[in-house]
Amino acid sequence: MRMHVISTDLFVFARPRFTQSTFLTKFFGSVDLLEPVHHFVEKAKATLKDKVQNYFEESLEEFSFENTGKDGNELVYDVIWIQWCIGQLSDADFIDLLKRAKVRADGFIVVKENNCSKGFHWDDQDSSITRSDNYFRWIFEQAEMEVVNTQVSDVFPKELFPVRTYVLKRRKSQ
Repeated sequence: MRMHVISTDLFVFARPRFTQSTFLTKFFGSVDLLEPVHHFVEKAKATLKDKVQNYFEESLEEFSFENTGKDGNELVYDVIWIQWCIGQLSDADFIDLLKRAKVRADGFIVVKENNCSKGFHWDDQDSSITRSDNYFRWIFEQAEMEVVNTQVSDVFPKELFPVRTYVLKRRKSQ
């Protein structure tokens, strides 16, 4: 099984993200990692070593699924995991990322992000957007994705935004 972990935000290898990347390597035969910040890529290489097959030092907006891995094979994935980084993308860039993501016909994309209660919340400090569940579903619709499962985490304090995980599949053409 080939999995692509997309996990790029300013805190790429703060403890929660490292734990997640290490956790994911236990369940997939091949894991690739995308991160735009050089020192975070180096930290990942030092920590994850051979658990990650390909490291890509690019942004979500620039990453091309036309790349090939170090084995020369096309990058098509069973699972693409996107966690706590979409808040840095415009709606158009987010929709474009989902549309160009190369996932097998029976594969899926996992998006794990904070949710606000309605509409969106703009954070001036880090120039990020927190979207509501309805807003995410609108974006998934625009990207021709179907939500096959969703779950709200119960491990975070109530005073923080809820964290929701979406499991998406490409909508079948009519």
